[in-house]
This record gives sequence, C-alpha cells and structure tokens, in this order.
Amino acid sequence: MRKLLPFAIVLLSALATNGQKYKIGDTHPCGGIVFSVDATGTKGFIAASKDAGHLTYAEAVAPNAMGQGWKLPNNKLLKEMYTNLAKKKLGGFKPELYRSSESGYASYPWALHFGTGKEETSALNNKTLCRAVKEFPCNNTPTPKPAPQQPKQSVLLNAGGSLNAGAQLKSANGAFILKIQDDGNLCVYPMTNGQQSIMPKWCSNASGFKNAKLQLKVDGNLVVVDGSNTIKWQSNTNKDANNKPVKLVLENDGRLVLYSGTGKAVWTNK
Repeated sequence: MRKLLPFAIVLLSALATNGQKYKIGDTHPCGGIVFSVDATGTKGFIAASKDAGHLTYAEAVAPNAMGQGWKLPNNKLLKEMYTNLAKKKLGGFKPELYRSSESGYASYPWALHFGTGKEETSALNNKTLCRAVKEFPCNNTPTPKPAPQQPKQSVLLNAGGSLNAGAQLKSANGAFILKIQDDGNLCVYPMTNGQQSIMPKWCSNASGFKNAKLQLKVDGNLVVVDGSNTIKWQSNTNKDANNKPVKLVLENDGRLVLYSGTGKAVWTNK
C-alpha cells in the first residue's frame, strides 16, 4: 500500500492540473494567474505572478529566457492580460509599457501601456517591462526566472583574421547575426524565433562591390575591402598604439565592439 501512495499523489496532481476547470483570475498550479480560458474551462493561458523585469527585445525572446515553457505574449494575449487582469487590479501590473513578441515597425516591436491601454512600440534595445505567459494544460514547472542569464561573448575576429562575403555569424545568445552581404554591405540583423528580421539593426552602408572581405588588421583597423583589396569601409581604429583592438565581438544586444588587449572597448558601431 505504501508503494502505491507516491504514484497516487502524482496521478491526483496530474488530474488536478489537466482536468480541473478554471476561470479568469484563478491561481493555476503551473505557477500563474488565469487570464484567458476557453468555453470548457480546461484550456487557456496563465500569466506569471510577477514581472520578468525590464528587458530588451533580444533578451525577452531568447530561448527559455522566461523559464521552461514560458514566453513573451503576442499582441492578442497582451491585450487579454491587460483587460482581464490589469484593469481588474489583478496580477500586480505596473502602469508602464509591457512588451509584445510581435514585430512593429522595423526596429520598434509592439508594446501595450498598462496604464492607458494604448498600443505603442518600444525600440529593440529599450529596457521594457515583460510578463511571461504559459499555455495550459501544462506541467507543474517552476515559476519563470525574473531575468535571463547573459551568455558569454561571441568573438567574431581576432587580429589578423578575415571573413569572406556570404559569411554569417551569430551573437552568443543567438539574438543577432552579422552578415557580409554579396553587395559588400556589412550588416547586423535581429533574429526572432530563429528567423532573420527584414530590417537590419545596423549596416556599414558601403555597398555595390563584389568579393567583399571583412578584416581586422594587425594594426587594429577593422576594414571591409573589395576584390582588389581596396578599402571600402573602415573603423579608423589604428591611430592609438596603446589601445589597439585585438578582437571583434558581436555583443548580445547587437552591438559590434572592438576590444583592446586589456579588455577596453575601443570602438562600437553605435
């Protein structure tokens, strides 16, 4: 009989999670508050009990950034969360902008102001409030983390290194890629759910030539050259021998940064 007791507890827990009916405002055993539910009361969405913090878009949509099974809400879910919870003083929401997972205009994804209910946008790199959501039925996984851990840096080039046209490299968190396009333009693009965004975050704006190559010269200058080795774009970072760049890094927020041997940021593209 004792051997059957743990199994019975697990079974009852699963039935409570997956078979019970819920309504708006109920606390769900998966770790949140019900804000969207279907006619049967057994399927819907829950909001995390606390904000995930002020995050950039890349931080908010990174894989498992909100915790196992939790994600940033789209526009529809964000509006339901505002209407069914925030307006009823449920969930402890702040009268600020909350991020949506949906893209808005170029570098400005959608957001909803929980003080006014007005749909707005928030720039990719703005630190904007986020509240995670999860679909139920679900497993009893822990409440989402308050903020994601920052991955390590992604070194693209060391002094003396080069990359040819067509090369494509990612930041350590996978939120951005650096591309040397066939037309010679060097660009950084945001990634959303593994897909490249249409609009770049930054470009060198030097284009119209073939056989491009990105080089970090031993003198510290980052350059893009054409097939005849003519410089088409450069960082002009070869003037100070005491702060000579030795590596190029694509940071997790999409910035390209040149670092000296002492770890000092010598140049950035923004």
